[in-house]
Amino acid sequence: MTNTSNWLQICGAHDQALENELSSNVQNKIKENEFSEDNVYYIKKLDLSLAKEGLEISDDRLDMLRQLCQLWYVDLIPRKITSHRKFIGPIIVAFKKALFPLIRYFLKDFISQQRKFNSRAISLFADLANHKKS
Repeated sequence: MTNTSNWLQICGAHDQALENELSSNVQNKIKENEFSEDNVYYIKKLDLSLAKEGLEISDDRLDMLRQLCQLWYVDLIPRKITSHRKFIGPIIVAFKKALFPLIRYFLKDFISQQRKFNSRAISLFADLANHKKS
């Protein structure tokens, strides 16, 4: 997966169209400063395999693991901040926008700890599900 060609496989089959779309989306996010090259490098280095020898579990458990894998990454994502107040609204919006990075800064260690817990819990669930094949 570290090479740039054929890095995306779904159920063992390469999907060039999806690979191109994802690569394009990542490049756009980098241009819009939503992602950085460091983010991409960090993700490339992650070991995302749940089981080294492969999973032999029921379809229901596999579906639950897939859902967990999609939800493990927690982050503070700014919502679109608006106000219905005509005159004081812009001041409230500006204050909330200025406050958000400060809140994110103070919660970054907590969020990082939660991500690590979620990641390890999913790995444990996968291992337990793989050993109890029912």
